[in-house]
Amino acid sequence: MTKLGAIEFDDRILDALRDDKLVVFAGAGVSMGPPSNLASFWKLTSDIAQGTGLEPTEPLDRFLGQLHHRKVAVHERAAQLLSPAGSAPNTLHNDLLRIFRTAERVRLVTTNFDLHFETAASMLFGSTPEVYRAPALPLGYDFTGIVHVHGALPRARDLVLTDADFGRAYLTEGWARRFLVDVFRQFTVLFVGYSHNDVVMNYLARALPADGVAGRFALTEEDGNWDLLGIKPIRFNKGTGANAYHELYDGVQRLAERATRGALDWQNRMAEIGARLPPADEEAISEVEQALREVHTTRFLTNVARDAEWPRWLNARKHLDALFGTADLSERDKLLAWWLAEHFAITHADTVFELIASHGLRLNPLFWGAIGRELGVNKDKPLEEPALKRWVTILLASAPDQADHHVLMWLAERCASHNAVPLTLKVFLTMSEHRLSIKPGFRWHDEEGHARGRRLDADCPLRADHWSLNDVWTKHIKPHLALVAQPLLSGITRRLEDIHGELAAWEKASREWDPVSYGRSAIEPREQDRYPEAVDVLIDAARDALEWLATNAPVLLDAWVERLATSDVPLLRRLAIHALTVHPGKSADDRLNWLLARVGLHDLSEHHEVHRAVALSYAVAGDAARQAVVDAVLAHELPASDDWTAEQRTARSHFDWLSWLLRAKPDCAAAEAALAPIRATYPDWRLSEHPDLTHWFGSADWVGSQSPWSIEQLLTRTPREQLDDLLNFQGKRFNGPDRDGLIATIREACKQQTPWAFDLAEVLAERSLWTSDLWPAAFRGLQEAELPLDGWRALLAISAKTELLAAHAHDVANLLYALVRDGGKPFALELLEQANAIALPLWHALQPNLQDDDIDDWLSRAINRPAGVIVEFWVNGLSLLMRGKKGAERALPDNYRQWFTMVVRDATSKGGLGRSLLASQTAFLFGLDEPWTRQHLIPLFSEADRPKFAQAWDGFLVRGRLYPTLVEALMPAFLGALQRLSANLPDRRRRFIEFFTALAVFHVADPTQQLLPALFQHGSMEDRIGFASHLGYFLRQMQPATKKQMWDTWLHRYWLGRLQGALAALDEAEIRKMLEWLPHLGEAFPVASSLAARAPTIQIEHSHLLIELRDSDLVTRYPAETAELLIYLCNCVVGYHAADLRTVAARLPALAPALRRNLDEALARLG
Repeated sequence: MTKLGAIEFDDRILDALRDDKLVVFAGAGVSMGPPSNLASFWKLTSDIAQGTGLEPTEPLDRFLGQLHHRKVAVHERAAQLLSPAGSAPNTLHNDLLRIFRTAERVRLVTTNFDLHFETAASMLFGSTPEVYRAPALPLGYDFTGIVHVHGALPRARDLVLTDADFGRAYLTEGWARRFLVDVFRQFTVLFVGYSHNDVVMNYLARALPADGVAGRFALTEEDGNWDLLGIKPIRFNKGTGANAYHELYDGVQRLAERATRGALDWQNRMAEIGARLPPADEEAISEVEQALREVHTTRFLTNVARDAEWPRWLNARKHLDALFGTADLSERDKLLAWWLAEHFAITHADTVFELIASHGLRLNPLFWGAIGRELGVNKDKPLEEPALKRWVTILLASAPDQADHHVLMWLAERCASHNAVPLTLKVFLTMSEHRLSIKPGFRWHDEEGHARGRRLDADCPLRADHWSLNDVWTKHIKPHLALVAQPLLSGITRRLEDIHGELAAWEKASREWDPVSYGRSAIEPREQDRYPEAVDVLIDAARDALEWLATNAPVLLDAWVERLATSDVPLLRRLAIHALTVHPGKSADDRLNWLLARVGLHDLSEHHEVHRAVALSYAVAGDAARQAVVDAVLAHELPASDDWTAEQRTARSHFDWLSWLLRAKPDCAAAEAALAPIRATYPDWRLSEHPDLTHWFGSADWVGSQSPWSIEQLLTRTPREQLDDLLNFQGKRFNGPDRDGLIATIREACKQQTPWAFDLAEVLAERSLWTSDLWPAAFRGLQEAELPLDGWRALLAISAKTELLAAHAHDVANLLYALVRDGGKPFALELLEQANAIALPLWHALQPNLQDDDIDDWLSRAINRPAGVIVEFWVNGLSLLMRGKKGAERALPDNYRQWFTMVVRDATSKGGLGRSLLASQTAFLFGLDEPWTRQHLIPLFSEADRPKFAQAWDGFLVRGRLYPTLVEALMPAFLGALQRLSANLPDRRRRFIEFFTALAVFHVADPTQQLLPALFQHGSMEDRIGFASHLGYFLRQMQPATKKQMWDTWLHRYWLGRLQGALAALDEAEIRKMLEWLPHLGEAFPVASSLAARAPTIQIEHSHLLIELRDSDLVTRYPAETAELLIYLCNCVVGYHAADLRTVAARLPALAPALRRNLDEALARLG
């Protein structure tokens, strides 16, 4: 409730006002006070009956009906009585209108007949809202203005007075009922000037729908039966005398003042209230309560409220409850969370502690993060250590499951800055907490189709990542191991045990193996572990703590070694073995004996640490200890496997261990004697590179294909001498010379020594080796060499062999194309006839490729297939022929016309590839031979056959271009293709819309007549957005005069029409793209900005518009229009664009005061 004066208004009324959803119903009581001085309905009835000899009786409408039946001029008398001299609007008329702020927002329904609201509106707003008089009423669910639902002066005959009038209005004709039912369903309604037993209320009640969801309220001084009407009474006290309705007038006046309060007014008022202690008087409280209902007014309060009582005050009124729940916070609640954290978490910590305690130590994740960030990052704010300790305990106890580990890292840094080492450790251990994660596991099927594999997979990732955890460990805990070594070890041990236990529950770990231990090759630092995970920090920390104990507290180390060695967790046992290697009180013999007695030599889980520990001690141990190790090695036996016998496996195990011992002590006789018979039996065995590791990942370098002979070696011998070697070498060994390497080397040799290449071709031809893979090497090498005219002539002569055309079509086609590509060789025209003589039989020799029957990227496929390359050769050769020719000389030669016709008519896939390439050159061919192009190519763009349609459009959309005469020929195809984009051109849709936009911008006088209606009828929303985007791109490139012509011709009309729903309602994405046109519209900017500001409010997260306006001279040339645009954008952009808006606003020169205030209001709301 919001208390205004003596009246407590329901908050839904103020919300409805804010949202333009309130309708005021004004009754006779509004016009009774001075200077209006009009009669109540009872008094009016009495005055009408005067001289008739009758006294009014209830119900009054029936009494008036009786008078009318007696031929009393009821309506005329009423009109005269309601038009007394000197009657004028009173303050209630003014204030009820004022709550709507502008004439355009007024929604007022009255059963009064007088015109005082019209008069008051004209004086208040300078204009009169729309006025409706019964029976001509607007649509109840969508209207603005003043509605006289029972008629209005001076049209006496339309006044609703008698029971017959009411019957027509609400029953037989029902125009009043229909209007009111829609009003009550759509809007929140406030009745003013009615009594619950008014005749009018009895009829209005019949129009109140039972299913209405909007609120209905009545300002009243009486109790009455309002609830029976579904209306909530808002009571005021009626006084006596001339000011009997003072509370009503005062309350409405205050409501009007509150409703018309702008953002700057709210900012000033909240600055005034927030600078003091929280208010105690009810009206000021209601102001704050209302401010807290919107984001921008909440921001005004949080910008200034700093007293410690404010959080308590807000908490007592439930405004902070969301900060202690789990649901996502609203924008308002986020403001409050950051406000509390920034201004109270450190400077008024006890106050926030009280709030948290009152909510059971529950913190919303965002609020938790805000406090943690404030404590951790803002180190310039002093924080007493007791408060820090309390904060850390609270934040760790309430940390959400997905708590930001950066916040925990910052907390640890803050604790470390206070030298609170135990507290830092507590944060570190919280960062190392794990969360069980269960996901579907990998599944496969066996040969019989049965599913195999794990159904669910378990993992236990730590809360923090490696970097954050390691940063805290190395900087803030490791330097203080003297204080925390034991509690650190205890915490890490518990963590690793918990992880192992949870993984074991899901059969992901056992005493012999777990994934965490498997992922760590060695406890000591090792290159193998150069890509660590978060858990590796715990392993490092435990290792370093054990090493510190070894140096400073060996007795404690003994206890930890025993504790860890008996664990079921492989990592902990590995840590125990590592600790043994650094124990200062253990001799080499002691270490070896302990290993043999407690661990053994052959468990895989401790494989590396056992090998390392033995290697470190073996060389300096006594003979007896070394012999015990050798005996333990030889005593170990392994069973047979699928590939090895038991004897072989056992011997290999002995070999590896004994070799490892000899690596540690090369002169050990016992190990050498034990190894000798194994070496004799298996002389080829070698010790692996890393025998101490169960698995090893080494670095790898990419080695390309290698040739068995270098270029120089190839060129020292003639092709004839080495042909058999070249033909027979295959080189299938991994990581060695191979066939691909040889072919590449031969190609380079042919390029460097062209005579050698021609010799190779000659000997291959002599032996009829037409299918050999040496031909492509020779062709490509010669093609890349700088051959003179005679060399090319010879090369073409070789490639003309029929056998080569069939066996190496692609290489021959590429050879032909290389002759004319990129402007051609200097002598290309001299050889063109010879090359053409090869191309035609090559085309005929090609066989269709079944893989090319069902593709979408026709042009891409064409330029990589022999058929397409041949057509490219023809097109480029034709281009060379036409170079410099004009007029009649520039025409399509007959031979090319025949070849191209052959390609177009080819029904196989090679024809499809050729058609795509020819379509890509439609503009070129249209200029050479328009009739041929119209007959053979243009129809392809409308072809019913899907592949042919796709071939043509794919080629054209990738390489095509437009000019006026071609546009005329292709226009029907463009319009028809729109309907087939989804089915036939899904991958070229965006490019098609780019061409379509180019048609609209550059080639069609008025695209709104045909092009754009077709786009909106057959295109998708994506197409419309693409059109707006491409149009913006074209605007950036256009000259000012061209932009102006386009704007004046059709673009202005198009934008205006879209705002009016022409073609289709504007989508948010379209609006975003159209807004980006504005900086590039030049002189049209002011008109376009006005149109842009009329668009629906949308959300803009990223926009180039504001970035471009920051430096655009349009801002200073058209300040008023820019200001209106900025006001619109303030309602659209997200908060981080506020700085851009302010930057642009700061560039504006002087504005009209009202416009400047509106802009400042909008910027204030944005924040």
